[in-house]
Amino acid sequence: MQLMRKWIGVGALALTACGGGGGGSPAPSGSIKLDKTTLSVSALTTDAAPTGAVTVTISLSGASSPAVTATTTNNGVDNVVVAVNGSSSATVTITFKAPSSLTAATYDDTVTIKACTDAACGTQLTGSPAAVTTHYTVTQATGGSVLANTTALSVSAPTTGDAPTGTVKLTMDLGEDIVPTIQVSTPESVAVTGIESVSTVVTNPTHAAVTVQFASPATISVGTYDGTVIINVCADAGCSRPLTGSPVTVVTHYTVTSSSSTSVTVSGTVTFDKVPGNANGIGLNYTGYNTGALQSPARGVLVEAVQTSDRSTVAASASTDAGGAYSLVVPANTGLFLRVKAEMLRTGTPAWHYRVLDNTNSNALYAVTGADFNSGMADSQRNLNAPSGWGGSSYTTTRAAAPFAILDTVYQATTLVLGSNATAVFPDLDLYWSVDNIPNIGNFNPANGDIQTTQFNPADPTAHPPTGDAIYVLGDANTDTDEYDASVIAHEWGHYFQDSFSRDDSFGGVHRGGDRLDLRVAFSEGWGDAFSGMAINRSVYQDSNGSGQADGSCLSLENDAQLPLCAGATNPGWYSEASVARVLWDVFDSTNDGADNLGLGFGPIYTVMNNEMVTTRAVTSIYPFAAALKARNAAVSAGIDALLNEQDIAVSDPSFDEWGAGETNNAGDSSILPLYGSATVPGTVSNVCSNDNFDPNHDGNKIGVSKFLKFTLSSPRSVTIKATRASGPSSTDPDLELFGAGLIASAESSMLNNETLTQSLTAGTYVVEVYEFSNTTSSPKGLTCFNISIN
Repeated sequence: MQLMRKWIGVGALALTACGGGGGGSPAPSGSIKLDKTTLSVSALTTDAAPTGAVTVTISLSGASSPAVTATTTNNGVDNVVVAVNGSSSATVTITFKAPSSLTAATYDDTVTIKACTDAACGTQLTGSPAAVTTHYTVTQATGGSVLANTTALSVSAPTTGDAPTGTVKLTMDLGEDIVPTIQVSTPESVAVTGIESVSTVVTNPTHAAVTVQFASPATISVGTYDGTVIINVCADAGCSRPLTGSPVTVVTHYTVTSSSSTSVTVSGTVTFDKVPGNANGIGLNYTGYNTGALQSPARGVLVEAVQTSDRSTVAASASTDAGGAYSLVVPANTGLFLRVKAEMLRTGTPAWHYRVLDNTNSNALYAVTGADFNSGMADSQRNLNAPSGWGGSSYTTTRAAAPFAILDTVYQATTLVLGSNATAVFPDLDLYWSVDNIPNIGNFNPANGDIQTTQFNPADPTAHPPTGDAIYVLGDANTDTDEYDASVIAHEWGHYFQDSFSRDDSFGGVHRGGDRLDLRVAFSEGWGDAFSGMAINRSVYQDSNGSGQADGSCLSLENDAQLPLCAGATNPGWYSEASVARVLWDVFDSTNDGADNLGLGFGPIYTVMNNEMVTTRAVTSIYPFAAALKARNAAVSAGIDALLNEQDIAVSDPSFDEWGAGETNNAGDSSILPLYGSATVPGTVSNVCSNDNFDPNHDGNKIGVSKFLKFTLSSPRSVTIKATRASGPSSTDPDLELFGAGLIASAESSMLNNETLTQSLTAGTYVVEVYEFSNTTSSPKGLTCFNISIN
């Protein structure tokens, strides 16, 4: 396209003097002066086109009206218009281009203004031509949003106690890779609010914590202090670009109680009924439900002493320790009851906030309460147990233990990670469980209990309303309920770990034993299976279901001989969930069998997941994980190879790398390999084919549906990728996805037989995913081939 420079002018009236006899009138003359010689404007890419104005002051003699024109360069200026206001002034209005038509940058132009005594501009006034320099800054609009985990903080402390703190966690989506600006303020004084200070820690561009430090209770009077904290979250340092949801207003409530000799200590242990799986790997074992044999400590949960006077004032609160023990200092001779919340909360570093909520009851927080009691004048002990509700052959009373069983698995998973990162900050996680949660595939309506299956859903700050990280858990007895299936809970928490501390390119979907899965899905689900064993220290993955929870499925992470009913599926390989799970488990565990002579523990696994699996330019699969693990643990590289070879993965290990080079296992179809085709820029790759021949159930996530091409750029440039039908059905719908250390962009229009994706890229290696859309649906078109051009 040829760019044409615009020359914009306004014809001005020029009056010719009428002379009567004699020598005529003197030649007109004069000068001009501009009110500014520079003009700066800015706009977001979503804003309207900005304008600016320059006033021209004119001094003129010998003519009644001047002729004024203006021209401009057109980097960012769209046009200029001149309005002559009689003989003494003119206004030059500058209209800039629509920011949506430009990329984020600064555009400089020069506007040249001429003032003359006549329309033909035979004589210019002094000071003409005059130049105005314009600076037009276009900034990418974030389209971002912010979500706070709470908008209310309630704390209490006795006058001799420590100054309490409260934390508000923020989940942010800026729509661009920048660190947000967070500004906090407390409108009222410390004497009113009891707030000493407010500090902010930005963990990364998507997570931050605002900590409210309350005043020492010894420095203020006994009483209640209420205040507000205003949190502004913006995409720029000057906070002129607030995110949707900003400002966040947090209401604080600080109660200072007397700590005279009238205080006593209430302590005890909190337990819950924990139902184990049967020894053969199938179903649950309720033996001992009514004897206390199943009681297990409720670890890390919140215990509150609540005053019976209003049944809402919290006299004291604390978290249970690793043995389920708690200790509370409460007012003496006061009516109280204990409330144990299905909630784990820790601020500072490390930090976490987990809750179990009832998605069919307005997301109410689960809790168990004890009987009312008087604290008396001496220390006392009070224990509390959350029962399973099992009546011998079915559930007959409230299943109070279920939320605490779920949290106990979360406690174990968190503890495993803390062993490798003692200062880890875990994003807030809500776990939704209800006795009405049923497996209804294809229908997700949590308020009704339709949750499809137990699943992890990552945070989506752009949703309406924004959502945080969540795990939904099945709860329908005699069909499928997972609160005691610790393997299942830990599996989903493993996906949460990938999302929070690593990277997961998997798009999920249905996965069964023996499936030949897309390499991303195979790794993600195999990771979840193996992580569950690491977290709960169990080498068998168990999932109960059916009448009385007596049926189910299982997978031996160790080997097929471990439990006959839990043997792994056939078809081992890089596409097998079971194969990936067994490789990861054998790297972790200390039991040697078969090709397994390793026992590295979780530390090396965490390091690779937290580093190379985040930065790999390949899509996430067993290959970048194993390649990095071998590089970091060279002394046991042969042992890692042995584990891979045992599962028929990369048997040609001398050329093994993150791209799966040297892989020979093609699952019986020569078109499956290589895993990544090569492309050049510019260039075209012909006959890149999508097929559903490994997907008899039309799940859309099996090998062959997607094909991958990799290309490398030596310098930054804009790239256009186009998929065009080459063969197959006459009507196709190709789709494209572009990866570079994670998903960068997608092109998924419904245009027939071609698809185009254009993206500005930095130097580096990239992966293009190509697939026929119908092959991801229940009505696949089968073998469909495309020509892929990259220019």
